[in-house]
Amino acid sequence: MWIGEIQFVNIDPVKKNYKELEALYNATFVQLTNPSRTQFIDTSFGQTHLVSSGSREAKPVLVLHGAASNAVGCWPLINGLASKYCVHAPDAPRQLGKTETFHLSSANQDYGKWLAEVLDKLEIERVRVVGFSFGGWMACKLALFVPKRIEKLVLISPIGIAPFRIRYLLQAPVSMLWMLISRSDASVHRFTKLVAGQTASNELIDEMATSARVFLKNFHFQDIPYRFSRKNLQKISTPTYLLAGRYDPFCNPEVTVSQIQNNLPNSQTEVIPDAGHVLIFEKPELVNARVIKFFE
Repeated sequence: MWIGEIQFVNIDPVKKNYKELEALYNATFVQLTNPSRTQFIDTSFGQTHLVSSGSREAKPVLVLHGAASNAVGCWPLINGLASKYCVHAPDAPRQLGKTETFHLSSANQDYGKWLAEVLDKLEIERVRVVGFSFGGWMACKLALFVPKRIEKLVLISPIGIAPFRIRYLLQAPVSMLWMLISRSDASVHRFTKLVAGQTASNELIDEMATSARVFLKNFHFQDIPYRFSRKNLQKISTPTYLLAGRYDPFCNPEVTVSQIQNNLPNSQTEVIPDAGHVLIFEKPELVNARVIKFFE
C-alpha cells in the first residue's frame, strides 16, 4: 500500500527470528519520504519482495542494495531519487530482506536472470540502474545479461571491480568469524566499524551495528561474488558512472577507477575525497545530485 494507508507485507514465517527482522524492516520503511508500497512478485527462483517509491507515472529506476542489508536500507538514495523517478528496489535473497531464501549462484547468470524477471513482472522494458556495494556487483550482472534493457548504470562503492585491499582480506574474515561465534556487542561494533571505514560517524556505525545484530540471527551461507574479468567488464557498453570514496576500506578507489576507465569505454568516474564505503549515508545529498545529473 502507498504511504498514508500503510499495510506491510508480512515476512516469510519460515525465516528464523522473522518477527525481529520484520520489525527492523518496517521501522526502516517509515524513513521513506515519498509515496511508497511493498509487494511480492513471483519469479522462477521464488517469491521476491519489492519496495516501490515515487510516482507510478515517472520513469523507472532500479536500486540494488548492499550485502547484509535490504531494499529499504538504501532509504537515503531512494528518497533522493523517488522525488523525480519511480524507484523499484528488490530485496536480494539470503540477505536482510523479505524475499524467499532461494539460492542464486554467483558463478553463472542467476543474478542477471533473476533481476530481468523482476523487470518483466514490473513490465519495464528499459531502466536506469543504481547499485551500491554488493548491489553494484548485481547491477553489472544484470547489464551483462540484458544489456539492451539498461539505459544507464550507476555503481556506488561497487565490489567485484577491483581486488579487495590486503588489509581488509586479513582483518574481515577474522572479525566476521568472531562476530558469528561470540555475537557480542563489541564484536558486532568492531566489524561494522571495519566495514564503514574511518570517515563514518559513530552514529552511522551504531545504526549499522543494529542491522548487523539482526542479520546474525538470520544468517544464510551464500556464494562469494567473484571479481569480474577484464573480458566481462569490456562487454558492458551501457553508459556508466562510478562513485567511490577515497577511504573505502574494501577496495582501493584508484584501482576501481582504473578498471572502469580502461575497460568500459562509455564511462565516467569520480572519487569523493572525504568519504569511505557507505557513501549513500555519508554524502546522501552529493550522491543523489550526482546520480540525477548523470541520468538527465
